Amino acid sequence: MSVTDSAANFRARAIALGLDEAVLQKIVDGGIDTLAKFAFSSSYTPGAQDEKPFLDSIATLLGRDGSVGELSVLRRLFHESYSLTSAELKQSVERVEDGPVKRLAQPDRADRLAKQQKRLPGISIRGPLEPSDRLVDRCVAIYEENRLVYVELSACTSKEDEIKQATLKEDRHLVVESGGNVRLKGLVNNKMDADISSDLLMRYALTRRGLAMEQAGIISYTLHDAWTEQLLACPSRVSLQQVIHADRQFFIKLAELTREGIQLQAKGRPCDLHFETARNHPDVAHLMQPLLAAVPRPDPTWTPRKGDGKNSKGGKGQKGGKGKRDTTAITAAMPKEIADGGLSFTPKGYAICWDYNLNRCKRRVGADTGMSVDAAGGASAEILSQQLLEADRLPTPEEIEELVSLLPHGELTGERRSNAVELDALGFALPSQYPATGNQAIARHHGLACPDVALSSTPAGVAQQKRGKPEASLLPEFGKVLQVDVDQVPPVNHKQCLTRPLGEVPAGSKLIATSLLRGDAGGDAGNEGKRFRLSLGVFATPDEFVDAAKDLLHPFAASAVLSPIVKRRLFEALTKGPEWVQRQRCSKLKLWLSWAKELQVAEGEMKGKLDPDIGRVLRGKRLLLLKRIADDMDWPDKDWLGELLEGFDLVGSQKHTGVFKRELRPQARTKADFLDASKFLRPALLGKVASEGLNEHSQELWDKTLEEVTDDLLEGPLTQEEVHARHGDHWVPVRRFPVVQSSAGKRKLRPIDDFSENLVNGSFSYADKIDLRALDEIIAICRCWTQACTSEHQFFFAMPEGPPLVGRVHPLWVSGAWEPLLTTFDLKNAYRQFPLSPGSRAHAIIALLDPSSLGVGLFESKALPFGSTASVVHFNRMSRLFWRIGLELHLWWSNFYDDYPVMTPTLLKDSTMATMMLLSQLLGFSASLEKLAPFSSVGTMLGVEVDCSSAPDALIRVRNKEGRASEVCEVIQGCIKAGVVRQRDFARVAGRIQFSDSQIMGRTGKLALAELRASSARHADKFRLGEQEVRAFDFLVSRLSFGAPRVVPCSVPPKPILVFTDGASEGSVHTVGGIMFDPREQQPKYFACHVCDSVVSTWSRDLQHIIGPVEAYAVLTARKVFHQSLSGRYCVYFIDNDGVLLSYIKGTSSSKPMRDILLMWESLEMHAHTWAWWARVPSASNPADAPSRGELDELVKAGALRVDCDCPLTGTRLVDL
Repeated sequence: MSVTDSAANFRARAIALGLDEAVLQKIVDGGIDTLAKFAFSSSYTPGAQDEKPFLDSIATLLGRDGSVGELSVLRRLFHESYSLTSAELKQSVERVEDGPVKRLAQPDRADRLAKQQKRLPGISIRGPLEPSDRLVDRCVAIYEENRLVYVELSACTSKEDEIKQATLKEDRHLVVESGGNVRLKGLVNNKMDADISSDLLMRYALTRRGLAMEQAGIISYTLHDAWTEQLLACPSRVSLQQVIHADRQFFIKLAELTREGIQLQAKGRPCDLHFETARNHPDVAHLMQPLLAAVPRPDPTWTPRKGDGKNSKGGKGQKGGKGKRDTTAITAAMPKEIADGGLSFTPKGYAICWDYNLNRCKRRVGADTGMSVDAAGGASAEILSQQLLEADRLPTPEEIEELVSLLPHGELTGERRSNAVELDALGFALPSQYPATGNQAIARHHGLACPDVALSSTPAGVAQQKRGKPEASLLPEFGKVLQVDVDQVPPVNHKQCLTRPLGEVPAGSKLIATSLLRGDAGGDAGNEGKRFRLSLGVFATPDEFVDAAKDLLHPFAASAVLSPIVKRRLFEALTKGPEWVQRQRCSKLKLWLSWAKELQVAEGEMKGKLDPDIGRVLRGKRLLLLKRIADDMDWPDKDWLGELLEGFDLVGSQKHTGVFKRELRPQARTKADFLDASKFLRPALLGKVASEGLNEHSQELWDKTLEEVTDDLLEGPLTQEEVHARHGDHWVPVRRFPVVQSSAGKRKLRPIDDFSENLVNGSFSYADKIDLRALDEIIAICRCWTQACTSEHQFFFAMPEGPPLVGRVHPLWVSGAWEPLLTTFDLKNAYRQFPLSPGSRAHAIIALLDPSSLGVGLFESKALPFGSTASVVHFNRMSRLFWRIGLELHLWWSNFYDDYPVMTPTLLKDSTMATMMLLSQLLGFSASLEKLAPFSSVGTMLGVEVDCSSAPDALIRVRNKEGRASEVCEVIQGCIKAGVVRQRDFARVAGRIQFSDSQIMGRTGKLALAELRASSARHADKFRLGEQEVRAFDFLVSRLSFGAPRVVPCSVPPKPILVFTDGASEGSVHTVGGIMFDPREQQPKYFACHVCDSVVSTWSRDLQHIIGPVEAYAVLTARKVFHQSLSGRYCVYFIDNDGVLLSYIKGTSSSKPMRDILLMWESLEMHAHTWAWWARVPSASNPADAPSRGELDELVKAGALRVDCDCPLTGTRLVDL
């Protein structure tokens, strides 16, 4: 926006010239609010003799003739407006590319910042986050050019730095040059760069750019911030330079999508509309992938002599020539203790045999390897690992033990890496065919990868693969990794694969890393005398890859979602029987009761010293007993008691507790900044509460608040003067609002406090990633228990470390005694059981309108409030401790905030119920007894019903709770009927849909919900439902209304079906192929056909290259063609295209052709569900590559069965290859 188009600048200039506010307001009300409009408000031009048109326009605007004083000011303002507007028009016509960036007028600049701060109350735009004037001016210039260009992060400076480095003018002076010429020269370089040398500084720079671009109207700050989070969430192996390249590529793609301009249009900002497409583009995504790590360089501290052996060759340049070097032999002193048959060690800890280098070693070594390392008592780790990789058989347990024993030791290197990491450095990976017997236990014991557990850093859910980038493949990328020393790096193609063989390394092998070895002592400059060590990945052949895949177990079968301690407690109960469980519970409770008696006096003394309000909140809790039990279990959170006794804080920093995984969540502002802002927030929030008025929930909300006063959780109502006397000038009110919850005909009003609005949530940082997988965990518990009890022989539980747990079910678990029953144990008042620190009470002053007096009542919180981020963190660390203590009593439960879904075998239902009640009473954790239902084969938890009545048939069913689906459907149909959805209503509707849908249907329904989210993102306040949005809503209604319960099989899982697919797109020929390996059938099945012409034509209208949809089409074709075999079965789909693989894992895509394919996939899954897992296969190892290109000879020779194909999108018969 230019100076003449700024309303703020017009108002500021008019006031500065002395125009009365009332007169100015009349002019603005008449539609003249900028200098440009005022310049053309009449036909009069400065210099004309007749100014009657000007006077008439003023009279029209004011409704009267202007006074002499008013006209004098208005004439000057008019002349300035006309001159500035004319100058801007001339400048736009005569614009030059390298012209200076036009500066915003200061009133306009201040107005933009004020409006932005109002839109973004959760961000304090000050200090390192406030963009510099130069940055804002540059973004405004981009907007006025109507053409998106990239703003370098180094140019994203802060206002703070700009002020510090500001100079009024450049220091210029005359300089006499050597030739006698005199010229004007400047000494000062006005260029100022932002510091982006660390992750935090880069985040500041990205934030400043987002704020500046929103002030300029280019892109929403919320979307830009989402891109910032995506950039900075890259894995640690992604370099800072990669992040910058990805950022630049993102803006290049966004510029390509906004060629028509970036200025605001009727349907929204163009950059906002194309944001998702740009950031999900493959050209952007691939830049954020981790680069392969380089092989560590050899130790430079020791160099052998050159040219001593009779077969050795001297390096070039040893006999004179340019740049003679000192050719004196480099020797190393040999310590006495290793002179005669002793060993030395490399910095990595590997043994060096000096005798081997002197050709007198008598130890066992491998075949002529030419390596100079050896180890006492056998081959070195490097030699032995290579022998095992090249052997035609699987390694024996003894060989694995020997290999691990040769790995480097911590005392040699100063640090101990895991066995798996050390073996990976050697290029050794346990073969996938490794049998799941005793050898597997040895492998696990030494930290090696085992094929029966998915190699994923996060456990798979009960029936859902984790969204996002695949963190690990089920099988290694390479069949083997070799290291080769060469004089010259061989040529590679664009995929870094060898274009020709290199010795025994075949063409097509991938160059993983290159390291430079020490050159010959006399070598010349350049590459002469230098040698390179190459790490080369040799891909497995398709047959080798398929053989390895046939030994995989499906990741869902591993129950990896359960922690080791839960599996161990289940194993103990299954193998030792119900009587042992009851004895263990009784003995443990007796021990804890004795501890409670010992600590009773100390407990009373400790509570007597507490703050009275904290003591009232904690009354009934045996804190010292809780501490002793936690210490006995070695609970990782060591600071909980000290913080609990002082009360938990709502603002500030909370360090990592050790209970959950580490994930830093920084605060938006410091505590000091928050306190500074409190005096401005307080009157605004109190005024907002006073002006809200009453509604149908006001009286009930007031009554609920008074109930909390009665329970000593709040104090009030108080006046502002009383609060001010307690807390001084730094107290902040929080607005309370009601949330009405209803389920199965029951209604409940829950008071929620808006701690985001009063900036408390943004002033709290923590480092815990709270995991809430209670439903997955309780189903996995039921599944493991049922699987073990229905197995005919032994059962086993795979463990993440060490050997699996293998045993037989105790004979007392007979039919009827073992069948699982369920209920949910619920803590009463949840957050309110734990106190707030006295210092944080000033930040939790609840402000609520009194329905009787219509005045604002203030209430001081004594316990953790609902709506605070800090409350979530503090409560979950305490609730998770209670969960862990329950495991000591063999309570098989999971934890979701204050809910504890519990499983018990039928024979122990009374014991389990009594144990839960005794534990709650002993520790003082209040339970909601009115919500505690008796154990039943059908349990209701977290809005879902888990039905274990078919457990004897090895089946568990999961469905939405009665009434939940119908309530959500009514809300959806109301939206469809209205035809318009407001943003705040959509967020609530989408949340309820997602919860109900995801608990039962996994990925199915995600795509329709993504369509609706995309539509809502394009509108600020509300959006009208079009045909596409109505269709998406209808699909969700159909899923919720008619979707069958999810059936979870609990039998010992069979080997999964393997499906390999591939697509080829060469010119105008587009083909697909696929192979299915079913363990129940002798021969594989395959298809090979052309893609339907009408489908190709549709894709080509939207895309220039259609290889992505072709690859996805191949997977969809396989799902339809092999439908009879796949239905209800475990299956693994192997895909060699990473973009397609990611789209199937997420269940959504920004590409319309991909969305059409995924919608059809969902339709097929609706009719017959499969347990699908998506995995990567390298292109060179993909057996489906041959049929996708029509190369069928090998399949025919192998006796594979060909099947006919119909197009999964159109239903027409496909043409075979």
